[in-house]
Amino acid sequence: DADFMRALADGQTKVVPHEVVEANGDLMEGPVIGSGPWIWVTTEDDFGSSFVKNSNYFEGALPFPDEFITRVIKGEEETRLAAFAVGIVDVYRVPPDLQDVLDESGAEFDTFMSFQGGTGLVLTMNTSRAPFDNLQVRKAVLRALDPWDYVRTIWSDQGYVSLGIPVMTPDWLLSRDEIRGTYFADPEAAEDLLATVDPLVSLNFDLDVAFYGDIYIEQGIKIEEDLRSVGFEPTFNEINPSQYQDIVWLDKDYQIAVGQLPPSTTTNGFLFSTLHSASPLGNVVDHSNDLLDAMIVEQAVVTDPDTRKELVRGIQELLLDEAYLFSPVTGAVRWAVNPRVNGFYPNPAGSEYFYWAKTWLE
Repeated sequence: DADFMRALADGQTKVVPHEVVEANGDLMEGPVIGSGPWIWVTTEDDFGSSFVKNSNYFEGALPFPDEFITRVIKGEEETRLAAFAVGIVDVYRVPPDLQDVLDESGAEFDTFMSFQGGTGLVLTMNTSRAPFDNLQVRKAVLRALDPWDYVRTIWSDQGYVSLGIPVMTPDWLLSRDEIRGTYFADPEAAEDLLATVDPLVSLNFDLDVAFYGDIYIEQGIKIEEDLRSVGFEPTFNEINPSQYQDIVWLDKDYQIAVGQLPPSTTTNGFLFSTLHSASPLGNVVDHSNDLLDAMIVEQAVVTDPDTRKELVRGIQELLLDEAYLFSPVTGAVRWAVNPRVNGFYPNPAGSEYFYWAKTWLE
């Protein structure tokens, strides 16, 4: 597994004292023991968690702050925005649909954007269900859509278009110039493709959109409109997240779906769990593609980054050639930061959070 070291270094991978588990049977009640920069103090449902500096931490003067608090603010998202605007919290993750509200709030703040593959929105087509068992129909779907426009107009530029695969470096990803004109954003080409399809093939289908928030529904409605404009006749269905997980990822009982990617932090973790036909959950598009399976296996053990990069890029090209799925907006977070905060350079890839230890207040 070429991703073994990366997986071992993931922020969710922990080394814990076996004596604690042996004493209590689990880690639910602590004590919380580790070698990190913080000492846990308390967690309260209506407050959050507080930590203090570990004075015995092994990396020099780190962490810089004496205390670190994560706040839980229940209620509407506007309540959390207001808490940042009035200075109750110093750092805030800005939802795309509230960026304009924050800009107009009068609050002073700096912004940072962090990107994270393996998270975000995904559109999948079930290749075992009509009409998406027809390659020309699937290609027409991609041609009808302009996800770069979605990122700009719906998601306030919080994200990027990709196949959803987490990669080592950005040059492993196919660029906009490489894929937009070839696979997307050409409604006339979509209509031409549909004109080649047997008239007996019905272009009526269910478009299942998972409700992970109003912005997901807005995105789904825009996709429905763009598909309808080239000749498709989708029926829009809003489904709850648990339904989405069951019918799309477990049962494959869908035609075309839009929802969240199950989070993954490594290339192999994504490819084997999502697209390899031998995945315990089954591949989400329900394909039977021996070439894709072989390509996934081949890249999985390659440790030379340049060689593996070309293999992963080839997988992305195959996914687009087969029009299986894509991520209209791959994960990104816009952070609003109080100007008194220094050293805040968030990089959440691999569930990382050590950047908090290098942040300080004037």
